Amino acid sequence: MSDTRNHRLVRAIINGFPFMGGLEGYTPPAVTKVTEESKGGRFVAGEVVVGLEKLTGEIKLSGATAELLSSHGVEVGEFSEITVLGSSEDADKNKAPLKWEHTCEITSIKSGEVKPGKFDHTVAFTCRAYKHTDGPQLIYDINVKTQTCVIGGKDLLEQHRANVEMS
Repeated sequence: MSDTRNHRLVRAIINGFPFMGGLEGYTPPAVTKVTEESKGGRFVAGEVVVGLEKLTGEIKLSGATAELLSSHGVEVGEFSEITVLGSSEDADKNKAPLKWEHTCEITSIKSGEVKPGKFDHTVAFTCRAYKHTDGPQLIYDINVKTQTCVIGGKDLLEQHRANVEMS
């Protein structure tokens, strides 16, 4: 497979309503481990992973008025389901579907610059659940409530949930 891929089509579905022509951009949540120094009785300190940072992302929509966003349930403090679907193609003409799914709380809605032409809103959110697939491969499946933490296809907390009788 070639190392260069381009997004050919991208669309968003927010609370069941499609936003294809109005999707200007999407920033997926960054999955970042949180570590603490661990030394104990050792001479050389190490690090231990203690969790993940909160999962935040943004989606930029053009042409969507504040009234339209509100009618679709996109309001600060409200929970929303946001799905971004994409199709990529590499230099060898291989095509792959991409999918990002979020159960999230809307944390801010920022209006873009006021000027002639189209207007836009940037919707920021914090995820309660986040799932990303690239073709058939599961990249992330993280859920705060169920304590599922799949990174790179491996569930990091599977045995720990079983140990405390959560699964």
